[in-house]
This record gives sequence, C-alpha cells and structure tokens, in this order.
Amino acid sequence: MKKLHGAAGFAAMFLVIIALLITSFQIGIYGDPEYGFYKEEYEKYNVTDSLDMTIEDVMEVTEYMMDYLIGREEVLSIETNVDGETQDFFNEQDRLHMEDVKNLFLGGLKLRTVCLVLAVLLVLFLAATKADMRKQITRGYFLALGVFGVLIVVLLCSFAVDFTASFTLFHEIFFYQ
Repeated sequence: MKKLHGAAGFAAMFLVIIALLITSFQIGIYGDPEYGFYKEEYEKYNVTDSLDMTIEDVMEVTEYMMDYLIGREEVLSIETNVDGETQDFFNEQDRLHMEDVKNLFLGGLKLRTVCLVLAVLLVLFLAATKADMRKQITRGYFLALGVFGVLIVVLLCSFAVDFTASFTLFHEIFFYQ
C-alpha cells in the first residue's frame, strides 16, 4: 500500500504542477485586460508602420483576437482600417491557423480542469486510505518537480540542438490531428 500511496502522491503533485503551469500561461496572456504588454511590444517594434494602422486599431484587433482565442468570440473576423481602407484584418489562412491555436488553448484549459479534478481525487484516495498525507504529498511534490525539471531540460536541449526540428515536431503533435 505504501507504493500505491507514493504513486498517488507523485501523480497528484505532477497533475498540480501541470495545472499551475497552464494557469501561469493564462495569467501571462490574459492577466492584463488592457493588453499593455502587447501595446508596448507593438510600439517597440513599429508594428503600426508595417501594418499601416493606428495603435488604436491594432489594439482593437488584438482585443478581438484574444477574445476569440479564449472562446468569447465565435468567428475570427474584425473590420478595421488598414492603409486607409476598411477591411477584414484576418484572411482565410489566418483564420485556419488561429482556429488551431484556439483549440490548443481551450484544450489546455480543459486539461487543467481534468488535472485538478484527478489531483483532488488522488488526494481524497490518500485521505480515505489513511496515508501519511504530509509525507506523501511532500515527497510526491519534490519527485514530480524533479521529473518535470528533467523534462524541461530535455526540451531545452532539443531546442538547442535543432530548434527548427523541435518547433516542427511541436506543431505536428499539437496541430495535425
């Protein structure tokens, strides 16, 4: 039973780490409702010049796109002023790619929920079987953190060796069903 408790503690904490990582991405992306970071980057890299748009129009497109990615908008289509003409900012290729990105993002949010539910169930299992909660959760957390750290190092090494191949593999895994 001790091995089962250890495995449950590890699995619960690994799931919590995944949920926290997904949550940190969501906070990083959506934590500022004014999207100030994006505006600063647009200004820093003169995005408005290359798009021939005002910063206000670029930010309106950004807000709409972010609403689309989180599921608050159904269709990725926004009319804006580009080079003095009113037109849809997104073309069909943009829409197809962003639909994949939206599905990936919303899938991540669903994954977070599943991870948290499973983690709670595992903790309840530990409690129901009278496991040493403090020991199992603590040991499980540090073991899960170590495994997660190794996975991060492997990922970073693969990027360092061949970023293009790693980037391509990521897209093949997550975007091609």
